[in-house]
Amino acid sequence: MPFKELENQQPALVTSGPSAIAKETLLNEIRTLKQAGKHPNIVTLIGTRIEGGNVLVVTELIHCGSLENHFRALGERNNYHNVCCKLNDRQLVTIAFQIAMGMQHLEERKFFHCDLAARNIFSRCQRGG
Repeated sequence: MPFKELENQQPALVTSGPSAIAKETLLNEIRTLKQAGKHPNIVTLIGTRIEGGNVLVVTELIHCGSLENHFRALGERNNYHNVCCKLNDRQLVTIAFQIAMGMQHLEERKFFHCDLAARNIFSRCQRGG
């Protein structure tokens, strides 16, 4: 196997859109991930390649996808007037803590996350609920 990092995990492939802005945005994210280093609460960058004008990025695969999609799958409402949540307080605090740990890691390396949103937070599936 060419990447030792892939021995115990499945990779995910991200590609840039056709526009120059999409490519530059993805290249900036690659630079940030490289400089940020590894952390258990930040997706791991495995490799990159530019092929045929497209930017290809290989990262670890986070099976449950974005937190936004996870909440939608649980049937969560996205308004604040009638908050309905199938996650218990402990689960919500755990999610918040893990997000804070990832952001602390970036802050310690002098990075600022400009788009912290549920669509950009990835959730690992927990067995048994």
